[in-house]
Amino acid sequence: MCSPANHDKPISLDEKRAWRILKETTRFNGQRYQAGLLWARDQPGLPVNRVAAVRRFASLERRLNSDAELCAKYVAAMQEYIAAGHARKLSPEEVNAGPLGRTWWLPHHPVINPNKPSKVRIVFDAAATFKGVSLNSALLKGPDLTANMTSVLLRFRLYPVAVSSDIIKMFHQVMVQPSDRSALRFVWKEPGSSQPLCDYQMMVQIFGATCSPTICAYTLRKAAMDSGEHADLVTSQVVNHFYVDNWLASFRSEAEAAQTVGVVTRVLQRAGFKLAQWASSRPDALPAVSEESLSSVNMDLDSIPIERTLGLTRDTRKDAFLLCFKGRPSSRTKREVLCAVATIFDPLS
Repeated sequence: MCSPANHDKPISLDEKRAWRILKETTRFNGQRYQAGLLWARDQPGLPVNRVAAVRRFASLERRLNSDAELCAKYVAAMQEYIAAGHARKLSPEEVNAGPLGRTWWLPHHPVINPNKPSKVRIVFDAAATFKGVSLNSALLKGPDLTANMTSVLLRFRLYPVAVSSDIIKMFHQVMVQPSDRSALRFVWKEPGSSQPLCDYQMMVQIFGATCSPTICAYTLRKAAMDSGEHADLVTSQVVNHFYVDNWLASFRSEAEAAQTVGVVTRVLQRAGFKLAQWASSRPDALPAVSEESLSSVNMDLDSIPIERTLGLTRDTRKDAFLLCFKGRPSSRTKREVLCAVATIFDPLS
């Protein structure tokens, strides 16, 4: 079940190496899964790039100091990382003891989803180069474990009882194995403060690393396969009905939906993956879901933690997908009509 999405494509040497790393390093620590980074070579040979990260932070600090609202949101997001244990401050001794060739400082910056302007996401620039090298250049992307979106949506429309949910901060629920965390360092202080610049390192998978989507998808499938008597049921749901962190499933009856929801929820939560934003065309299909975990009427898929905008919403009351586009052209020229049509994304058309 932990196999590439495209079964017809031959497996390359890089993919074989990535598979080996995933199988050898993915472990459950009693609370969460952890996995190693997908290094392209055993000795990455990364140069010490802290000076470049400091320069990038100075640029970020100037930007944040010029925008009080963005600064407040960014500081809050960083404090949340640290409080949740997703990032840890390093002592001077730890900074100096980083393993040679496997220590890297990541520049970071805010990314704002235009559909959710109040939310700021911290993204680490793993593509930033120093002396011709970047962290991503030392990592493998890994096999494609993302399900085909059209297939997932078609299965979602197959039966009358539709259920949807998503994993809360999926990337941050998978730990990085301790020996690789030195490659995920960054510098930080509150912008404009007189405090000295401090060194931190991420403890979890990050937005921006080329291997993060594969690692998290593999870990989710591993959690399903490790679930004992429920392995077949949960693995089937994860492989066939998950698109990255979104679960879109349909069932023949409300009873079948309620039973499956209960099993999948318990299994994934034990592995550190908490499901939220629940929605269903039949409310009785979610008897065990708390009210605060329920989604609003429309299901927005734009929050998937990869560089892709689906632009797809669903009205649960009508059990129908909505095709949305921004604005209406002031005139009706052929060019403007084609431009408006091009903004509509309909994977099922």
